[in-house]
Amino acid sequence: MSFAGVRCISDRILVSVTKQEDTTVSGIALAPGAAEQAKTSTGKVVKMGEGRVAANGEILPNPVSVGEYVKFRDFAGSDVKLDGDDYVICRMSDCLAKWSE
Repeated sequence: MSFAGVRCISDRILVSVTKQEDTTVSGIALAPGAAEQAKTSTGKVVKMGEGRVAANGEILPNPVSVGEYVKFRDFAGSDVKLDGDDYVICRMSDCLAKWSE
C-alpha cells in the first residue's frame, strides 16, 4: 500500500507516529527493545477525511488540520505501514489534544 493511494474517510485521520526514544525525558535509558514494544500515541496529522456526518446529514469539519500534532488515546486506531513508514488511522473522537510546532 502506498501513501499516495490512501484517502481517509469521514472523521478519520492518518497520523505519522512519533518515533520512540531510547531514553526518557529525564535521561533514563530504556531497556533494549522497550522502545519498539511501547505503542506511540502522538504524531503529526498527514491526511484526513472530510469530517463527521451529523444526524441531520450535515458534514461537521474535523477540528484539526494537516500539519498539526495530536495526542490520541493509547491503543486507539489501526497501525498501518505505508512506503516503509509507520502510521495510525484513528477517529477524531480518539484525539485528546492538538498542538502546532
